[in-house]
Amino acid sequence: MVLRNLAPTDAIELSLAEIANCDIAELNLCAAHSLPGIDGVDADKLLNRLDEWAYQVRVEICRHIYRLDPRSTAPPTEFSYGNSLARFMCWHLLQVLQEDCGVAYHPDRKFNPDFCHPEDLFIHGIVDENGQGGTCASMPVVYVAVAKRLGFPVSLVETKGHLFFRWEDDKGTLLNWEHPKLALWVPPDRVNVEGSGEGIAYYPDSFYVQWPELWNENDAAHGRYLKSLTNVEAFANFLVQRAECFYEAGKWQQCVQSIEMARKLTPDDPRYEWLHAKRLMEWQRWLQQIVDADHRRLESPRQRDPLQIALKSHSETCTCTHCREARREAETNQSPPHGDYCQCFNCREVRSKQPNPSGMLGHNPFCECEMCLQRRMMPTEPQSWTNPRWPEFPF
Repeated sequence: MVLRNLAPTDAIELSLAEIANCDIAELNLCAAHSLPGIDGVDADKLLNRLDEWAYQVRVEICRHIYRLDPRSTAPPTEFSYGNSLARFMCWHLLQVLQEDCGVAYHPDRKFNPDFCHPEDLFIHGIVDENGQGGTCASMPVVYVAVAKRLGFPVSLVETKGHLFFRWEDDKGTLLNWEHPKLALWVPPDRVNVEGSGEGIAYYPDSFYVQWPELWNENDAAHGRYLKSLTNVEAFANFLVQRAECFYEAGKWQQCVQSIEMARKLTPDDPRYEWLHAKRLMEWQRWLQQIVDADHRRLESPRQRDPLQIALKSHSETCTCTHCREARREAETNQSPPHGDYCQCFNCREVRSKQPNPSGMLGHNPFCECEMCLQRRMMPTEPQSWTNPRWPEFPF
């Protein structure tokens, strides 16, 4: 199934089985569709580059496979693969991608990801030749996309504020590569692989309970963390990242729509239900602020004028006592009916009939236009050139 050029609204109509068989890189690019900066990205070119990286990893693994001794007594540690063939495969996968292919953190976003820059959250910021790097939201996706091309049984794993990937296989995996030729059986193993920092590490599940953010009771209760994500769940995660990008851009409708699509894929995830309700409430609050601003504009001095109040529910030709008194009060008032600063035709006509010795005729007493300022600076009595308004210069 090709999703590289589909919008999420079209991809969401596919069955869960079709999404489960999709390339995770295509799912990621599909979620980034129509985000700022994604228009000039060639998805076909990016996916072909991932294929090239996978071939490069195969070559390096075949070159260095002799280094692994499965009968060694040295057990694996957090920072070494020991006698584990699965860790050896992941070690060289990350080493080639980081050192030879340029997969790395964005130097300016390492500890401060910015949702206003989708290239920091989706893989095109890493795989594209003009990309400057990614974050923990995009680097593990690149690792999994390349590993899937090699036949590794890996999947994304989510913890609080972080993504990593896991090799998980309880039956063993048979690798049968053609170019270069390699047939290898990898014993059952389960290992967390951390490649989003500097270097490579294999941390246990307990490590991610307190890093990079300490869990609270709700994080442990919903049970969504530290689970190997399926393609459907990973796509929902990408759609939530898409929603946060729209949220930072102030596009409320697209933000809420993306969260709704994520909820449709994983209806039993309480986190997305809570986020959906939160964004809807914030959207309604934003709309209410606009309505309140319009009301304040309508309740300007013009609307509070007695004549306008009288005519608010009556017609302009109404002859009831209330309307006649309002018109009489407005006509006898010395100031314009809508205030000193109103520029409507009626106010300008009333103002033009009022003497204004301090400024131009027809302008309000507080007008600061160039003509009124010059008029106020002029002396009230004519003066001769021998007695100027300004003091003479000493020369």
